[in-house]
Amino acid sequence: MPRVASLLVFLPLGAAGTLFAQARGSGPVLPSFTPAFTSPIRSAPTPDGGLWASGERYKVSFADGMAFYPCLGPAYATNLPLRWRTVAVGREGGETLPLASAAPQHGDYRFELVHQGWREVYDVLPQGLEQSFVIDRLPAGEGPLVVRGRVDTPLRHPVGVASAHQALTFTDAEGRAIVTYGEAYALDARGGRLRLSTEFDAGVITLRVPAAWLAQAALPITVDPILTPVVLQTSTLGEVASTDVVAQSQTLTRNLMFVCTRAFSATDHDVYGWLADSDFGNSVLVLRDLGTSADDRVASVAFVDGGPRWVVAYEHGYSLNGSPSSTIQVYFHDLSSTVMNSGSFVPVPQSTPAFLRNPDVGGTQSQGQTTSGYVVFTSDPTSANGTTTSLRRLSVNAAARTIGTPVTLGTGTADREAPAINQISVNGEGWLAVWQQQSGAAWSIVGAYFNVAGVQWESTIVISGARNFTQPQVAGSGTAQYTVTFVGSTDLTSTAGSELLARYVRRTSPYLTTPARSIATAAPPLTSIQNGGLAFNHSVGGTSLATYTIRRVLLPTTSATVYAARLGSSGGRIENLTVASASGVRFGNPSTTFVRGLPGEFPIVYGSNETTLPLYGARYQYPAAASTAYGGSCGSATLSGSVPLSGNGNFQVVASSLPASVPATLTFAAAPSSIPLDFLGMTGCTMNYDPSAFLANLAASSSSGGTIVFGLPLPDAPPIYGDLYLQLTYVHAGANVANLEATRGLHLQIR
Repeated sequence: MPRVASLLVFLPLGAAGTLFAQARGSGPVLPSFTPAFTSPIRSAPTPDGGLWASGERYKVSFADGMAFYPCLGPAYATNLPLRWRTVAVGREGGETLPLASAAPQHGDYRFELVHQGWREVYDVLPQGLEQSFVIDRLPAGEGPLVVRGRVDTPLRHPVGVASAHQALTFTDAEGRAIVTYGEAYALDARGGRLRLSTEFDAGVITLRVPAAWLAQAALPITVDPILTPVVLQTSTLGEVASTDVVAQSQTLTRNLMFVCTRAFSATDHDVYGWLADSDFGNSVLVLRDLGTSADDRVASVAFVDGGPRWVVAYEHGYSLNGSPSSTIQVYFHDLSSTVMNSGSFVPVPQSTPAFLRNPDVGGTQSQGQTTSGYVVFTSDPTSANGTTTSLRRLSVNAAARTIGTPVTLGTGTADREAPAINQISVNGEGWLAVWQQQSGAAWSIVGAYFNVAGVQWESTIVISGARNFTQPQVAGSGTAQYTVTFVGSTDLTSTAGSELLARYVRRTSPYLTTPARSIATAAPPLTSIQNGGLAFNHSVGGTSLATYTIRRVLLPTTSATVYAARLGSSGGRIENLTVASASGVRFGNPSTTFVRGLPGEFPIVYGSNETTLPLYGARYQYPAAASTAYGGSCGSATLSGSVPLSGNGNFQVVASSLPASVPATLTFAAAPSSIPLDFLGMTGCTMNYDPSAFLANLAASSSSGGTIVFGLPLPDAPPIYGDLYLQLTYVHAGANVANLEATRGLHLQIR
C-alpha cells in the first residue's frame, strides 16, 4: 500500500500568500442557448386527449373546431382562449357548400378538415396559427364568396365591426390586447392576391371575397387570415415556472435532458422536455404534456442507468370525483429515443382527492446498472398549501417502467415542505433527502438518508437556529458526501433580507457537518434571494456549483439576476459569477447538473420574462487548473498531481518510482527556479523552486512499493488561488555523494 501524508491546513502562507489572493482564476459562463417551444400536432397524454400543438407563445387544440390559447403567464388567473367553429362557406344569395367533413388529416404542423368542395386548414407556425380556407369548387351563384365562423371567447372584442380590410383585436378586461385575428387575403392558383374585407358582429366573423375577383380567379382559391398572440409584459416572473436538467455518461451525444413547466395562466401549466448534447446543441423535443384540464407544474428530471432511461416527475393537478386534486406524474423515456412522448406516463394512483406536490427525482449512475431511483414529494389530504403537509418517497423502476408504494419520510406531525434529493447517486451510495420543517414559528432544515434498497437511516441532519431556514437543495453522494444549500432569513416572518448558505455533510454516524458558509446576501427591503439548483462534482473532491436568483425591486419596474457560485468541499464559496442579467428583465428558476466525463462542466437552464426567449441554456466551465511537470530531475522518481481546483478536498500529489521505504521531503514554493545542485554532491540534480520564495516542507516515507500519496486538501474558507511550485527530494543510497535525488518540479495552477 502507498504511504499517505496529509496536510489538513494547507500552508502558513505569510507574506508570500498574497500572491494567491491576487492571482484568482475565474471560470466562464459560455454563451446561452434557447430551445423552441414550437411543437408538432400530437395526441395529448390523459386526461385531455385530443390533438394539440404549440407555437412560441400559444398552444392550440383541434376538437370540434379550433381553440387557440395565448400564453399569458401567471399574472392571469385563468386561460383566455379563442375558439372558432366554421358555420358557413358559400355564395351570398347562392349555394352553400356542405359542412360535413371526412376524418381529420394532419402532419407535424398542418391540420386539415376535408369537406366536399373545400378544405379548412391550420398551419402551426412559431409566431402564430395560420388559418386557411381552400376552395376547390366555387359554389353556384353570382354573389361574393363568404366564409363565416363563430367565435367563442372570454376576451373582450369590438361590437358591430363594419366590413373592411382589417385585423380584429381581442383584449382582456383591462383593455390589454391579447389576440389578433389577422388581416385576410385571397390567393388563387395563378398567384393573384387580393385584400379581403372582414366584419365582426354578434360573435360571428365574416370574410368576403368579391364576385368580380372570383370571375377572374383560378381554382383553388385560398382565403388566408392568421391568428397571433399579442406580446405581453406581465408583472410577475415570466412564464417559465420551473426548470431542471440532468446529464448522463452512457452516451456522447444527446447526453443531456432538460425540462421546464410553462405558465399559460396561473392555473394552467404545461411540461416540456428536450434531449441535447452537453453544450445544448443537437436538441430535440421529446416530452410535451399540453392541455387545459390538468395543471402540470414543478418538473424534475434524473437518469437511471439500469433502464437505461430518463425519469421525469411533475405535479399533475386535476379534478378527482368532482374535487380539486393533484398527483405526481412519472414519465419514463428511453435513453436515445428522439420520438416525442414515446415513453410511459405513470401517475401515482389516488382513490380520494389529495394534493401531491413538489416532486424531486434522484437517479443513479455507474452503480452496476441499478434500476431504481426515487421521487420525493409532499402530500396533504385537504389543501394545496396545508399546514400539516407530510413527506413521501417513492421508488421508480426504470427498467420495468413502474413505481412503488409511497413511504413516509420523517416522524411525528409537522408541516414539511420543499423536499429535495440528490439527483445523481454513484458508487453504490444512496440518497439524502432534505426538506424544510416547521417547528413552532420557525422553519428548520431536516433530512434523512436511505440506501439503494430503500432502507432508511434514521439519523437526520438538522439546521436550525434563531432564523428561518427554507428552500433546501442537496447534491452529492460521490463518497457519501453531500452539499446542502438553503436560505436563512433575517427574521421569522419574512424572507426579505435573506442569505444563501451552504453546508457540507458527510454520512457518518452521527452526520459530520461543517459550519454554514455564506454564499450571497440580499438586503431588505429592495432585494430578495431565491435558491436554485445545485450540482455536485463527482470527480473533484466534493466541489459543487450552486445557482440562485436575486430579485431587485426598482420601482416602477423590477429585475432579477441569475448567479452561479462555485463551492469547495466544505461549502465555502470559491467564486461567484453572473449567469444572466439585463436591465428590467427578470431571470429566474435556475437549475444545473454536472457532466461526468468532462473536465468540469455544468449546464445551467433558467427562465426569463422576456417576450421572445423564455427559456435559456448556458454552461459554466471550471477555469484551467493544471498540474504540470517542469525542469530537470535526477533519478527515476516522478511527481504528479490531481486537478488543483481551489476547494478540492481530495487533492493529492503522488510520488512514484522511489526506492522502497526511504524518507523524502516535499517542498512548496511560490516561484520556480533552476539551480544546479552539484555543489551539494547531488550530481546532475536541479533545484526547481526559488529558495527565496520558500513556503513549507512536508516530510514522509515511501512505501515498500516506492510510492507516497500526499493528501493536500485545498481550502475553500477562505479559498486560495494562484501558482505553487513543488519538488520532492528523497534518500537514495549510493546514487551520488549526497545519497540524495530530486524529482522534476510540479507546477500547480490553483484556480
